[in-house]
Amino acid sequence: MKFSALSKKLKYYISSALKARTGIPLLMVDSASKFHDYTYVSGWYYKKGDKLKEIIVYDELDNIVKTQFKTALDYPSVDTLDKNCGWKLSILSKKEIDPRPIILKFITNNNHEYTITIGELINIRQERYENIYSNFISEIRGKKHLKILDLGGRDRSKIDRSKTYGEHDVTVLDIIDSKNVDVVGDAHNLSEYFKPNLFDVIVSSSVFEHLHSPWKVVIEMNKVLKRNGLVFISTHQSVGIHDQPWDYFRFSEYSWRSLFNEKTGFKILESSMTFPNYIISHLFRSELMDAEKSAGFELSQLYAIKECDSNLTWNITTKDIIQDEYPDVEDGFDPEKMKSIND
Repeated sequence: MKFSALSKKLKYYISSALKARTGIPLLMVDSASKFHDYTYVSGWYYKKGDKLKEIIVYDELDNIVKTQFKTALDYPSVDTLDKNCGWKLSILSKKEIDPRPIILKFITNNNHEYTITIGELINIRQERYENIYSNFISEIRGKKHLKILDLGGRDRSKIDRSKTYGEHDVTVLDIIDSKNVDVVGDAHNLSEYFKPNLFDVIVSSSVFEHLHSPWKVVIEMNKVLKRNGLVFISTHQSVGIHDQPWDYFRFSEYSWRSLFNEKTGFKILESSMTFPNYIISHLFRSELMDAEKSAGFELSQLYAIKECDSNLTWNITTKDIIQDEYPDVEDGFDPEKMKSIND
């Protein structure tokens, strides 16, 4: 475990211990999900010498139709405090609404009240997720004059990530042209555009699921990345089909081991899956009675380092595998710009 992640958890547990001693309630949400006009929230609440009795729900626009809650539920993960401090809450609203502004008032047997919005509870929970991206950004912002390659960094949804990397030389490659794209090309052919050992860092966000042969891209990344160069990838483990028909893979935390290893010349520094999702069938089937208890994850992230060159090859081209489906875009770049990138 990285020191930053360890210190973050240690800080949380120290804070929790202090709150428990001073009588300030400890409150955490484990699930806060919306399905049409129904919202489900669950977690735990602990206050020394007291028990949660009631949860009152309201919002400023009077959208709440019905609520149901249960308290004193078994919660083994915090049984050192009180194993029966769990709670769950269901909320039915008049229409589909953003549940974050909904206000929850927790009332104990001793009539202690604590008020918080669902949005605030979500923020508290998200702060505890291990954030590999922040570790990666901290590392590169502490260095100077890095050459960074952003794979698939087209400014989709008006997001241009190049501004988040600090004062570094960022090259954006994408298979589709856009105003912030420097090189229009296929990530499966990186070594055709760039000279060997050119980049200090390679990043990719929400792209690997759209690569028909991600193992080929990893081999190409090794060719154009310097020794000890860094890699950060964020993609999906569980999310709906999108950008059809160019949606091929989903990656668990364990998938990265088959792609980034000593044979491909890499060492994994960190990997994780974050932002849990319920997996719910549209049509109920008895064999999926408890399907929602098996969570997927929106994001799968990798932070790796190149340790050595790789002699692996994959000579099958995109056109050998994909005939009409993959974007048929001619490579596009300014020769003078390419010369300056490769210098």
